[in-house]
Amino acid sequence: MANRPSAKLVTQPRREGAAAAATGGETPGASAARDEQLSRLARTIEAEIVPRFLMSLTLAKRAMLPDPALESQPNRDDVVELARLLLAHDHRVANAYVQIMRDHGAALESLWAELLTPVAWRLGELWEREECDSDELAAGLTRLESIMRELTSSRA
Repeated sequence: MANRPSAKLVTQPRREGAAAAATGGETPGASAARDEQLSRLARTIEAEIVPRFLMSLTLAKRAMLPDPALESQPNRDDVVELARLLLAHDHRVANAYVQIMRDHGAALESLWAELLTPVAWRLGELWEREECDSDELAAGLTRLESIMRELTSSRA
C-alpha cells in the first residue's frame, strides 16, 4: 500500500526540479503526463463511477421496500433527482430510475403527469436560475425526450 498514489497527486501538480530528482529522475514531461492521467482518472471516478454506484445503492434500497406500492407514485424528490440525473448522466441512468418506478407499479399516465412534465419544467427553472447552461439544458431535455420515447414504445 505504500506505493498507492495519494489524493494530493491527483489534485496538486508535482514540483519539477528537486522533486523530480527525488522521484528517481522522472522528467518534467513524464511527470506532467502521469499527473494528467491521474487527474483524468479522478475526474472519471467522480463523474461516472461514484454517481453510478450511488444510483445502484438507491435502486437497491427501493427494491427492498416492504410495500412497493407506497413508493409507486412520483413525488417532488423524484422530480428533483431525475432532473439531476438528466443533467449529470447519459439517458440510461435516468431511464433506469424511471424504470424502477414503473416496476414498482407507477402508471404511465402518472409518470407523464407527475414526473416527466414537472422534470421538464424543473430543467427550465434550473436554466433560468443559471444553475445549468444552455448546452446542459439541451442535453438534459434530449435525454428526457429519449426516456419519453422509450415509455411510449413500451406502451404499444
